[in-house]
Amino acid sequence: MAYVANYTNNSVKTLALGDPVLRGGFRNQFMRLMGLVMYAATEGFTQILLPSLKWYDTIDRPVPMEMLFDVEHWNNHRGGILPKLVPYDPIQFPDWDPTVDFFYKSCIYFPRWWYAPGRSSLFSNLRNYTRPYAIGGGAAMGNLWERYHYFVRKGKLNETVTVSELEGTLTRALKPSKEVQRAVDQCVSQFGKPYMAVHARVEDEMLIHPICSDRKQRNLTQIFEHIGRDLPRLRPTAPIPQTLFVAIDRNRMGRWPYRSASKGSKKYKQLHEDNVRVLNAVAEVGLPWFSSNGQVRSIDMKECGTDGVRSISPCMHNISASVVNFDVAVNADVFVGTSISSYSISVWKTRVLKGIQNNYEYTLEGIRELEGLPEAHKC
Repeated sequence: MAYVANYTNNSVKTLALGDPVLRGGFRNQFMRLMGLVMYAATEGFTQILLPSLKWYDTIDRPVPMEMLFDVEHWNNHRGGILPKLVPYDPIQFPDWDPTVDFFYKSCIYFPRWWYAPGRSSLFSNLRNYTRPYAIGGGAAMGNLWERYHYFVRKGKLNETVTVSELEGTLTRALKPSKEVQRAVDQCVSQFGKPYMAVHARVEDEMLIHPICSDRKQRNLTQIFEHIGRDLPRLRPTAPIPQTLFVAIDRNRMGRWPYRSASKGSKKYKQLHEDNVRVLNAVAEVGLPWFSSNGQVRSIDMKECGTDGVRSISPCMHNISASVVNFDVAVNADVFVGTSISSYSISVWKTRVLKGIQNNYEYTLEGIRELEGLPEAHKC
């Protein structure tokens, strides 16, 4: 297979993720994966142990890399930069304990699984392992996070490879697995073309989160109004989108989870309820689109996300829904996002690296077109 390890050359160095999972939301996990790849590239590792790569779905639900992404595609599109993903072999990797390399195909939960024997020893004594080597740990599993941001600030890994080149190669290598790709294709098959994707970052936790508060557009009514009025003006001769795809979990939007005044003030609770109403209204009757010729039409709204991954194992619904939404947004004819979100920025970056245009940002003032690679996420 394409991910067979190099068993004949003992000088080949193999790296393993010492943390039980990549941590955070989908794009934060991507950044930690990039931190792992950056470390491998700068320290001479040409292979990464595939069973060590687990994505985070919910607590007690680690998702193996090969369930989300096509490993063979990765290994065929490494571009001379990415390390090869290789399977476990007891002779080559005696320091790896396969008995705790558990998987949850039957949704078996493992209470406090991150302290399992073998994993805990990797956590506490990473430097003692060489077959494979391990990296991870730190406060809040911050080792990879810090490495990622260090190299982003530096702009290059070495004299020949820039961070942009690495990110572009990694982005192209992360092709959805066959199971996830079927969910993507099934979702997009329902769309009229061309379609527009919007990342409306107005979920409850983002409303109350203090990050970028002075630049944050929390009002979904205003976001939709700006899209319906500003985009026709910015794109007067472009085909009118037939479908609006909104990357948001509408099921989760239906409830306000905060009871304490410190976490959810009355003004945000009311705004949340208003956002839910307008989201449901657009889902039912469509988004008003004010054409430059004075005509008003309605654009049908479609969703993928959680509902679109029902055919996938329920043990990976959350993370697979994020992968589906991301892929659908990346390949949209038009994408509108927000600079306060690492998710939107990653969609913009991926689209630019793939040569896809028509990238826009919604702000407090309205919609603006983006040109070239977006700036890194900052406030």
